Amino acid sequence: MAAYKCYFLRGVSAPALQTIECDLDGEAINHATSLLDAKPEHYGIEIWKDALLLARVVKGASIERPHRI
Repeated sequence: MAAYKCYFLRGVSAPALQTIECDLDGEAINHATSLLDAKPEHYGIEIWKDALLLARVVKGASIERPHRI
């Protein structure tokens, strides 16, 4: 399993951080998106695997994957 850092975005304040463990990148994105859905105070999330920004998810928008592997 790999560790993924999830940064929950909320206005101008510092993002909240939660680390999750998943086997696959797609699993991590799905899990992080579910976590975001449960946090109405946050508008988006960034999912990082080490130094790689894996995905950025904004509520009501599509998933942005800047670095496709």
